Amino acid sequence: MMLKQIITITALCTFSLFVQAGKIYKCQDQSGKKSFQSTPCRGEKVTLKSDKIIVRDETGATSSSVTRESLQGRWLITHLGKTSSAELDVGEDIWEFSQNQWTVISNGHRLRPEKFTVADNMIKFSTYSVTILEFDGTRMKVDAFGTIQRLKKQ
Repeated sequence: MMLKQIITITALCTFSLFVQAGKIYKCQDQSGKKSFQSTPCRGEKVTLKSDKIIVRDETGATSSSVTRESLQGRWLITHLGKTSSAELDVGEDIWEFSQNQWTVISNGHRLRPEKFTVADNMIKFSTYSVTILEFDGTRMKVDAFGTIQRLKKQ
């Protein structure tokens, strides 16, 4: 159990800190005001490829961002890569979001909470970030330090 926590913490520290530049979208609202953003403009049709972010809100409609509020609660890690957590037999790992705090609960042990923010479909922590690849309010797929994880809201 302690070995798993050491491996998890080592992986978090080792694979943290890669920032990537992305596409910039020039948008114009109904009043004609122009803005620049990293997500597609509202109503813009975008061809999505497998390596692009797909975010859906609770109704199933494509959304341009994930909010801190939409992450609140407990998220069970169901898959690491293509392998289910049950097949790995490593116990239960949960991400818990409460207000602006993120806590990992590994096999019933709470790790130290960390503050987080959400911007541009990324969960940002003090020294690293996690990219949200898919989100529908009850399930999400993230790229956490080069490892694709699937989570289900509890």
